[in-house]
Amino acid sequence: MIDPFKRIILLALQKTRRPLSTSEVAKKTRMDWATAKAKLASLHRKGKVNSKKVAIRKVGFTEKRVPSKILWSTRKIK
Repeated sequence: MIDPFKRIILLALQKTRRPLSTSEVAKKTRMDWATAKAKLASLHRKGKVNSKKVAIRKVGFTEKRVPSKILWSTRKIK
């Protein structure tokens, strides 16, 4: 039996055509950001969700550490 929270996340990801960030998943499923991140990580470990870490590009960004975000999808992410 799958956790109802995880089921809601899977349905939300299957309905979208593009990968979603953690905050977008939390917004679509009406969850707290930390809860959504924990559930997505659990689904990723089980192999039900794919993830890709992407750098956030800002104009005039000069620091050494580049901020990034994780995109989540049930499909393969290019």
